[in-house]
Amino acid sequence: MSTESTRDLIRRSFDVINEAARTGNFDLLDEVIAPDIVDHHTGVSTTPGAAGIKETMAGFTAAFPDFHFNVIDVIADGDRAAVRSTITVTHRGDFMGVPPSGKAVEVPVLDMFRVDHDHVVETWGEMDSIELLKQIDALPASMPGAG
Repeated sequence: MSTESTRDLIRRSFDVINEAARTGNFDLLDEVIAPDIVDHHTGVSTTPGAAGIKETMAGFTAAFPDFHFNVIDVIADGDRAAVRSTITVTHRGDFMGVPPSGKAVEVPVLDMFRVDHDHVVETWGEMDSIELLKQIDALPASMPGAG
């Protein structure tokens, strides 16, 4: 794919992810991710492929029903892209044993993607989970040894 096509697909992917999260219709993801997508994110579902991504999103949106990606930067080169974004959510359900706090949260996210034939086929990424846990009062705001 061309760099421009890759960038367009990734931007569209985030729009689809936001719509899937908003509606709870995770089958919308089939429009932009391959059924056999390889997901290298840490701490997510062990179910492979698109089914695992849908499972992870369903679990996350159960705790944070107003989940929304805010794309800041998309840098593409050929069939690869890097994205800097934030997620904004409100903690309304149990998350990793932490009861709902009602707190609004904004957390930085970095993702990388590989695309092929109008679908994302591979993804890597990290969300600042420590920051998320601090913002929902699951960890102290200042941790020992932190700058």
